[in-house]
Amino acid sequence: MLRRLFFVSLWLLMAVAHASQPPTFSQIQQQWQSSYGRVLDRHGQVLAYQRLNKQQHRFEWTPLDEVSPALIDALLFVEDRDFYRHHGVDWGAVSRSAVSYLTGQKARGASTLTMQLTAMLDPKLSWQTGGRSLKRKWQQLQAARQLEKTWTKAQILEAYLNLMVW
Repeated sequence: MLRRLFFVSLWLLMAVAHASQPPTFSQIQQQWQSSYGRVLDRHGQVLAYQRLNKQQHRFEWTPLDEVSPALIDALLFVEDRDFYRHHGVDWGAVSRSAVSYLTGQKARGASTLTMQLTAMLDPKLSWQTGGRSLKRKWQQLQAARQLEKTWTKAQILEAYLNLMVW
């Protein structure tokens, strides 16, 4: 176990220097495309919506102030109760997950909402593109810390709610 702890610690220290700059909130908003197009009359009034992208189901970008506070509360309760108390990483959850891993128990979830958002912004950070690994988790940790330095909590919540596949 000490050998495993040594290599995990060494690997974590070496990975610190590899954090990249995240996109800006406005870049993400500008790149957003709804799956639907609008059919307008000659006066610009919407007659209908037509689904243009059958691969994805995305609506118009919804500003955070138009989202129900009950939905936000439920999301934070389920996904990240300490969202407003951490800076992208819940080190207590990471520690508990590391202990579980080092003792051979089933890994516990340690991803904050911000970490989940980084995986949505950069598919290389998602477990779906290459499985789960300590390297990928560490990259998510670093990306989440970077994101929290440049985005507000409100921007993180808004982007998460719009980018999450429901």
